[in-house]
Amino acid sequence: MGGEWLCEALDPDRDWLGCQPRMNPWPDGCAMVRLQLDDWLAEYTWPLLERMQLGDHSAYGTRLWGCWRHHWRQAAKKAAGRAADGQQVGARIRAGRGYSGGGQLGGDPLADIVLTTAMLKHERRAIDEFQEQYFQYAQRIAGRVDKRFAAAPDEWWNELLDFLGGYSRQHGKLEKFDGRSALPIWLRIVVWNFLRRRPLPRGEIETPPEPPEKPTPEPSEQVAIDECKELFGQFVRAALSELPDRERLVLCLLHVDRLKLKDVARILGVHPGNAARRCERARNQLRELMQQHASIMQRGASYEACLELLMEEPKDFAAVLYEALEEDSRKECAR
Repeated sequence: MGGEWLCEALDPDRDWLGCQPRMNPWPDGCAMVRLQLDDWLAEYTWPLLERMQLGDHSAYGTRLWGCWRHHWRQAAKKAAGRAADGQQVGARIRAGRGYSGGGQLGGDPLADIVLTTAMLKHERRAIDEFQEQYFQYAQRIAGRVDKRFAAAPDEWWNELLDFLGGYSRQHGKLEKFDGRSALPIWLRIVVWNFLRRRPLPRGEIETPPEPPEKPTPEPSEQVAIDECKELFGQFVRAALSELPDRERLVLCLLHVDRLKLKDVARILGVHPGNAARRCERARNQLRELMQQHASIMQRGASYEACLELLMEEPKDFAAVLYEALEEDSRKECAR
């Protein structure tokens, strides 16, 4: 694998990476990372690709490094100042174990990164492998949404593959998979959302469908939700620090003090309609600032993924916003 793209990818993290085992001197550390990525690529790609095309090494390697980097940083954070060996981190996540919550990733995210990258490149073997691994899995999820989906997979499966891989569109949803958890956890949420927004299959079934029931998160999925709440909280807190005082006050009255809109209007001395517009304006400003901070932190895709996950469970989104606003209120009172 050529090293130019990797040097550019590693340089922004040089401050913390340089403190980790095997990363000093820096050129030797970069060489270690490159060799490790080469080994993983050789192992993970041979069942999926007939041959590696020119330029594919950097495409696969960049996404692999993004996944490894995330878990390595988590390991270093959990070590609380002590160094975290990157190769040990790699071995741990390959075994399906992470560094937050219960530590269960639900599989090997590195293998899933390679599989999804190959699918985005329209590799036939990768698509066949994905179908073999996940067709029945997706069908079980479909049955939880509505039994008619489970009974008629031919009506939505190919459309789902296109949605994921981007075969007839500019982008595939799999571009947003970053390996924070293994693919089954991420896919469970995506398939659920995809089918909920899709019209029901034609025809009837003998028994009436049961109302859709939100699937109960498995332990490994709950880890992903907890991580998402933590990351989303960072975006909220960063945005609140720049939100004008008047807008922060409106949000605190509504979400921390939990006042009704008419009471907020009375406190502000305005008509309830004006209070409602202020509230909407404050939320829009907060949303825009959160997106800006996610972009600055180069976490735009993570912001969208977190928003999609948390909005599926409104109480999780509300909890993140409430905690951030409450913390902001305590700081204001302490001044």
